[in-house]
Amino acid sequence: KPLLLVGCAGAYLTITNELLEATVNVLSTPHMDMAVKLIVMETITSLLSHFEDQATGCIPHAHVIVDCSYQLVTSSKDVQSKSKALSCVSSLLTYMVAVKSCMDDATANVVISILPTLWKDENDDPGMLRPQILEILSLLAQAVGPNQAKLMQPLVFPILDSVLDPASQANNESLIGEALRLWLTMLRLLRAYD
Repeated sequence: KPLLLVGCAGAYLTITNELLEATVNVLSTPHMDMAVKLIVMETITSLLSHFEDQATGCIPHAHVIVDCSYQLVTSSKDVQSKSKALSCVSSLLTYMVAVKSCMDDATANVVISILPTLWKDENDDPGMLRPQILEILSLLAQAVGPNQAKLMQPLVFPILDSVLDPASQANNESLIGEALRLWLTMLRLLRAYD
């Protein structure tokens, strides 16, 4: 309950590294109930939306936030819970891009680790998670910069080809905007489009 209050009052608090780190520590507690994890995810998402005003440039334990979010995605059967966990990852990346925070390779690897599996998952409620996956890929490319974004090509380009293929546009209509955003991000970051 205190974490829910912290999340709700995020706009009125001075969000410090210590407060965010304490929230992340609660998230990484083993054997936590799924409902509590969702509340902690929402709290972190709320804190991150107000944390950017601090402009410290560094998120304590960013890889832990991503890893715990993905654990929730893989263990949950509810698409809305998965979506909330992906929103937490998206908020983290949005912050990192906004303050030009450098992302280490370990965190980048954790961010990208589950995305191919999620993309191919046929149990996904007709593409409900796919727009978030495209957004995360776009934000990740911006966060890691041109050198590491080039390493994302084997994953990103086949996804873009499948979404933007005219033969499948009827199935992917809701994804086209995010796919074009990802394509533009990659185009800006890469010197050549192979």
